[in-house]
Formats: sequence, structure tokens, C-alpha cells
Amino acid sequence: MTKSNGETYHAAALEAIGKKDLNNAFALFLKGAESGDADCMFWIGSFYNKGLVVKKDEREALKWFRKAAKLGHVGAMNETGLLYAYGKGVQTSAELAYKWVSAAALKGNPGAVFNLATFIEAGVGCEVNYPKAMGLYNLARNADSMAASYALARMYRNGLGCEPDPVKGFEMCKEAAEKGHREACFDLAIFYRDGEGCEKDLKLAYEYADKAAKMNLPVAFQLRADIQKLIDAEKAE
Repeated sequence: MTKSNGETYHAAALEAIGKKDLNNAFALFLKGAESGDADCMFWIGSFYNKGLVVKKDEREALKWFRKAAKLGHVGAMNETGLLYAYGKGVQTSAELAYKWVSAAALKGNPGAVFNLATFIEAGVGCEVNYPKAMGLYNLARNADSMAASYALARMYRNGLGCEPDPVKGFEMCKEAAEKGHREACFDLAIFYRDGEGCEKDLKLAYEYADKAAKMNLPVAFQLRADIQKLIDAEKAE
């Protein structure tokens, strides 16, 4: 079975990326996109969206993402929805954001599942539904999304879609922090500092505040300093 022109261009472009020849990759992806290949269209949209070897142009990115999305490209559906959600390259449309992200989520795209959960939690293009959002966050978490683990930590902690559960909140927050989520590191420091959902441990509180600070989370610097004061006060007793 022979490859189509689009598939041939796509394969050659990926080879060029492997050689770090992004200019050639873009040219090849463009030829593939113009021949009707959805994967190439997605890549062209990504180049414009990120400003790789071309001037960043979200309107042009949306044009290519939308073309690929209409051909059934799941990643392009998700990106199209996000551009509509944030009004990048187009007027903000919660309805279209929800339409495209939910379409991608239904096809099993892990990123889209997470994004759909955030939409349903916030009521973007739909009614707020915390239990449904939690279910989707759990699906995304099962696909190893640290952001989903952190979102679940927040929901358990605040009782959104469930009864407040500081222990479960702590567990989800720790899971996200151990994967490198900087906001989770910050929150986990507070869990340990206050003994919320766990045994109080100022040493671990300092460790996670330090991790968040080293990941350049501005509020973590003050938290780290405050925890150090608590440690020093305990030593002085």
C-alpha cells in the first residue's frame, strides 16, 4: 500500500524535525497540508501558534487547526476549542470552545478530557457540574495528568462535587507534587505546615516550599521563609 502525498510529506517533515531542520520541516508540512493531509495541517497550525520559524499568528494557527479538525484530527479539535476559549486569533466563543473540546474528549484525547473538565467545572459553554468535572479529572489522571491530580486535590479540599476530604486532597496534591507540579508543591507545603489531611511536618513543608520556589513560583519564596521561621522557633524552644 503506497503512501499518499500528504503522508509522504508528513514523514519527511518529521525526519527534518529529527535533524532539527525546522525550516525544511515547515515547508514540507505546508506542502502536505495543501495536499489535504490533516496531520500536516495540525503541524502548520502548531508552528503558527508557537511562532516556530514563522511569526506567531494565532489567526493563521486557528485556520489550519480548524481545517484539520473538520477532517477529524483530534488534537486539532482540542486546539481549536482552546483558541475559541481564550479568544486567540478569533472572538471568544464559549459555545464553540465547548463544542470542539468535547468532540476531542469523546474521541479519547487525554488533554481534551482535562480541558473539558475545566470547562464543566467553570461553566464554559455549559452548566457547572462539579461531579461530572471530577469524573473527567479522574479519567485524565488515569492518563497520568499531574494537572488533573492537582485539580482533584483542590476539589476534595474545597468540597466541590463531594464532601470536603482533606486526606484525599492531601493524597492528590502529593501525587501531583511528586510529578513536578509547582503549584501542588506549594499547596503540599501548606498541608504539611498545618497538618491538614496529614501529620504536621515542618521539614517536609520546607522541602516542598523550596521545590516550588526553585520552580520560580513567586509566592513560594515567602512561604519558604515563613516555614523556616517556624522551624527556627521550634529549635529555640
